[in-house]
Amino acid sequence: MRSGSDAVRRLARALCMAWALGAPAAWADDTVVLSRGDTAEVWRRDARGEVTLERVFHADRAVVHYSAGELRALGVQVDWVRLQAVGKQGAPVNMQGPPWRDVAVYRQLDAADFGDMLKDPVVRKASRLDVGAGWRVEHGHEHAGPGE
Repeated sequence: MRSGSDAVRRLARALCMAWALGAPAAWADDTVVLSRGDTAEVWRRDARGEVTLERVFHADRAVVHYSAGELRALGVQVDWVRLQAVGKQGAPVNMQGPPWRDVAVYRQLDAADFGDMLKDPVVRKASRLDVGAGWRVEHGHEHAGPGE
C-alpha cells in the first residue's frame, strides 16, 4: 500500500480527471478512473506493467488499496488495453491542482487485510463489489439454532 502525501496527490489528481469532466470515466497514459455514484475505481499501471487498484468510497471517506500482488492473489487478470478503452469513453485530462483535498483525510485500508476487518462497513462494501466481479466467494454464516 502506498503512503505519504505523494500517493494522496496522485489519487486526488486521478479523481479530478473524472470529476472535472462530470464523466463516469477518464484516462491518462498510466491511469484509468471509473466513477459510479459515490464510488470510484482508480486503476494504475506502472513502468513494469504492474496494475494496482484504489477503490474510493466518498460517502465513507475511505480508500481501499489493492496491490498488484493482491489482485494476482484474487485471480484478477487486468486487460489494460480493454480497461483503457472503457476509460477513453471519458476524455484525457491533465489537471494541476486537486480540488479534492478531502482525500488526504480519507481512511486508508489494504484489501489484503480484509480477513481481520470483516465487520467494517467499508470492507463489507468492497467485498460485495469483489464478489460481484467474481474475485471473491461470498461466505455465508450458519448459526446454530436454540439448543443446538
